[in-house]
Amino acid sequence: MRPKLNLFFLMILLSLFASACTHHKKNQFTVIVWGDSTTAGAPLFRSPLEVPPNGKGNKESQYSFWLSKHFPDWKIINSGLSGNKTTQMLKRFDSDVARFHPDVVVILAGVNDLQGGFPAEWVKKNLEMIYQKADEKKIRVMVCTILPVDKSRPAVRQQMAELNEWLREISRVKGYGFCDTYQALENPNGRGSLKSTADGFHPDVKGYQVLGDAIADAMKKWLAI
Repeated sequence: MRPKLNLFFLMILLSLFASACTHHKKNQFTVIVWGDSTTAGAPLFRSPLEVPPNGKGNKESQYSFWLSKHFPDWKIINSGLSGNKTTQMLKRFDSDVARFHPDVVVILAGVNDLQGGFPAEWVKKNLEMIYQKADEKKIRVMVCTILPVDKSRPAVRQQMAELNEWLREISRVKGYGFCDTYQALENPNGRGSLKSTADGFHPDVKGYQVLGDAIADAMKKWLAI
């Protein structure tokens, strides 16, 4: 009788252990990094959305790679698409963010709108709708300022400054996370340009590491971890 009883309890323990493992995996902390080519990893990496299922190129050329070094137990998903404007991001919120049921979405967006001639007010309107969608889904938002772009026109730089100041303020008002990624990547010897770049428009691998480290530091402070 005793061996059968011991076997019975062993089976119960194994069942509980398996259930706990499944529960842990199901409830794994999930972060979506969402944006345009700077999130995707251009020019050296193409995101999983661009080249399914795992992307293609140098994986170190994406800030999500470096972010995962700080949070190895988290599930971090790169939902960047090169060339995206905020209108396009708004349309793909459900398919590329909400369907993963993330805990946090990191949003770095707006530079393509400004470079394309759209004003900061246009970007603000679209981002507000994106933020509202995240709030409705109870997804916590981390706001990132848009990065410098070498040789941007003075009018575009003015719009960048206006938008970045608004991003700082709305994150404060709404209690979102905030990372001044513009400051993290700005060249101290050439204001308005990237300090570590592959092509003048995107960070290089070192730049993506700086970007990932900056976002990780901001996230640790915001989430108190």
